[in-house]
Amino acid sequence: MGYAMESDRVKLLLDGRHDDNRGDDERGPDNPIPAFTGETCWSAEAHESGRSACDVAVTSEGVVLDITDGCLSRTGYCRADLLGRPIDTILDSASGAAIREFMQAPGRIHGAIIDAVCICADSSTCRVELTVRCRAETPGVFSIAINGFAAMAECRHRAMLTQVSVDKVSDMIIWLDADGRYVFVNRAATRMFGYSAAEFGRKSVWDVDPLFNEDIWCDHWQDLVKQGVVRIETVNRTKDGVDVPVEVTANLVEYKGKFYNCSIVRDITERRRLEAEWRFLNEKALHLSLTDALTGIGNRRRFDASLDAELKNHSRSRAPLSLILCDVDAFKAFNDRYGHVAGDDCLRQIAGVLSRTVQRSGDLAARFGGEEFACILPATELEGAMRVAEGIRTGIMTLAIPHEESPSAEMVTASLGVLTIRHLDNPPRPEILAAADAYLYKAKNKGRNRVVGGEFMRPESRHGQAGR
Repeated sequence: MGYAMESDRVKLLLDGRHDDNRGDDERGPDNPIPAFTGETCWSAEAHESGRSACDVAVTSEGVVLDITDGCLSRTGYCRADLLGRPIDTILDSASGAAIREFMQAPGRIHGAIIDAVCICADSSTCRVELTVRCRAETPGVFSIAINGFAAMAECRHRAMLTQVSVDKVSDMIIWLDADGRYVFVNRAATRMFGYSAAEFGRKSVWDVDPLFNEDIWCDHWQDLVKQGVVRIETVNRTKDGVDVPVEVTANLVEYKGKFYNCSIVRDITERRRLEAEWRFLNEKALHLSLTDALTGIGNRRRFDASLDAELKNHSRSRAPLSLILCDVDAFKAFNDRYGHVAGDDCLRQIAGVLSRTVQRSGDLAARFGGEEFACILPATELEGAMRVAEGIRTGIMTLAIPHEESPSAEMVTASLGVLTIRHLDNPPRPEILAAADAYLYKAKNKGRNRVVGGEFMRPESRHGQAGR
């Protein structure tokens, strides 16, 4: 005979069969149903692991009469916590009701298998399978074998590892709600910023991040909702008022129907320091690559790059652009007379004159090669460029560096050629340099120690200007 039960949790074991497949006629004084000793009523899990069985003896009303040590160790209860208490103490109410319904059912049903939820002493839960059987030698007493603790132990172990990881990792883990309030921080966050978890719980993100306010937070939250993951770099201020640069990887997380910002926050102070050092070294290397090692002013590479850039600017703006080429007079004779060390010192002093004379922002003084120097003067008319060139010439004479072999004076002098270009589309760099060099050689041919200059304009450009 059987009995129909409404619960989907319960699978009945009918026909009075025990799991050892013996019928009632096979049982007798010599073959009783095993007594509740915790030694013979083993679950499949216990058989596999060799650990104590997880069994409970209860009355038909569900009151706990006895419990094995294996069950106590797995649930975390003491024996005194459970003896005489309802089975609902360690099971959810629905599971307890299903067990009582079976145990109080009319008819002769040997047992049932029930899916249940076990509640441990620490309030953690685990889905388990209960095998409930009536005790033939003790009427009104039922044995409940609890299977599935291995899964619960694994689950609790994973939870423990998760908690330890959260507490031990060096990165900060911070949960914020939709309003920007702190919900959870791990130990790394409290160590870094000096606030306790309780103090964080009374703050909003803009109380810690000086770059945030409520409006910025709302925009950030909307981005997070749309994208799911947002990475930003910002600043968090410690309790002592120290600003710490941080990288924040914000993740949108749903928990129990609410959405949160679960952020992994990383201190990037060291990274910022290394980046600044890298930028400094990179800029230093770039500066060295564009600087003449002997004189400390721009080298030919810098001159060429600057001239190309200024020619493009001239094509767009049509502002005048002037060049100065400077050549030290009879410098080979100077080296032959005074030596190369003196020659190097002479070039350094002349470079100093150029640096002091060409000081306007955007102007450039560079060593063109050997004893030649060059200057680029953007937005400078011919008249202004001639004045600058004359200042360089007189400044070199003021140095009064002796030069007994000079054909033009008893001191070091220089000849300068000045070229100004106007209204050129795509001005040809080689032609412009050649024209400036031509003015320099005019200065040389006229006796050295002088400035000669003029304008450069293509014939077609002049025709175009006349037609406007």
